[in-house]
Amino acid sequence: MQIKIHEVIQVLSSHAPLNWQEDYDNCGLLVGDQQTIITGVLTCLDVTLDVIEEAIEKKANLIVAHHPIIYKPLKKLSSGGFVENIILKAIKNDIAIYVIHTNLDNALHRGINETLGKLIGINNGYILQPKSGLLSRITCYLTENVASLLLPPLNLLQPHAISYQPGIDDHATGQLTVTLFNHKLTEATQVIDSISGKAIFKEITNLNSTSPQVGAGLVGYLEKPMSPIEFLNLLKVNLSLKVIKHTLICKDKIHKVAICGGSGSFLLTDAVRSNADIFVTSDYKYHQFQEANNKIIIADIGHYESEVCAINLIKEIISEKFTNFAVRSTTVVTNPVYYHQ
Repeated sequence: MQIKIHEVIQVLSSHAPLNWQEDYDNCGLLVGDQQTIITGVLTCLDVTLDVIEEAIEKKANLIVAHHPIIYKPLKKLSSGGFVENIILKAIKNDIAIYVIHTNLDNALHRGINETLGKLIGINNGYILQPKSGLLSRITCYLTENVASLLLPPLNLLQPHAISYQPGIDDHATGQLTVTLFNHKLTEATQVIDSISGKAIFKEITNLNSTSPQVGAGLVGYLEKPMSPIEFLNLLKVNLSLKVIKHTLICKDKIHKVAICGGSGSFLLTDAVRSNADIFVTSDYKYHQFQEANNKIIIADIGHYESEVCAINLIKEIISEKFTNFAVRSTTVVTNPVYYHQ
C-alpha cells in the first residue's frame, strides 16, 4: 500500500493541529507536494545540508523537522544563502520538508514539554501557560431522538463538553451544546448535518477560554524532593548535558519543577506564580537571569539539549500509524553550539 505525504500530515496535524502554533511561527509543509508517494521519512530537530544528504543516502523523500527552515519570507531562491542552499538541495532531490514546531511545543499530551519532563522525572505535569482562543461552542435545536443519534459520533471528536437539554416531550426540540477545539468544527458540523439535516439551525460561538490540553511550558512534581545540586546532576546525566548555566541556589530542596523546551524566558512570571522551585529552559540572557530575584532558580540547559527529544518523539508519532515505509531519526548532530572542556 502506497502512502502519500498528505496522509502523514493528517496524522501529525491531528496530534498537534497547525492552529496551535504561535503567530510568529511557520509550521506545516514548507517544501514539497502533498500528493507525493513516500519512500521514507527522516525526523530531525533542524534541517541542514548534512541532514539533506542523510535523507538522500537513506532514500527518505520526506523530512519532518521540529524547527522551521523558513522563518521569514524569502526574497530570492538562488544559491549562496544558508537557507536558500538547503531548500534548493531539497527541491533538486525531490525531498519534502514538513515542520511541527510550536504546535508540538503547545501540546500537553506527548508534546515536547511532557517528553522532556518524563526524562527529568516529572509525571502528570500540567500546562504552565494555557493557550486561549482555541475552543468553540456549537448550539443547535433538535428532538431527543435525533440527539441520541448524534451523541456517539460527536463524542468520538473528544469534545471538552457536550450536553442535551430535552424539550417538554419526545417530539419537542431541545438544545444540544457541544464545546470542542476549532480544528474539529468542520467535522462536527458535518456529523450534525449528515444525521439531522442541513436545514437545522446551528449557532457557532468562538470562545476565549483556555484548554488544559494546550499551552506553553509544563510544571509538575518530582517523585521525591532532592537537593538543588542533586537535581542539577540529575539533569546532566538524564539529558547528557555538558554544562548548565543557573542563577543563585536560593532553595533548600527541589520538588516542584517548571520546564519549557526551547526559549522559555517569557514564562518566568508563570513559573514563579506556580511556586516552582526551579525553572528549566534555555536561551537566557545575562539581564534576564537577574529577573529570578532569588524567588526561583533558573537553569539554562541549552536550546538543542532541551528539544533534541523531539527527534524520537516525532518518529514515534509517525511510526505508530505507518509500518510500510521506514521512519528514521537523524544521526546528524545539528547543534551549532560547542563547549570547550
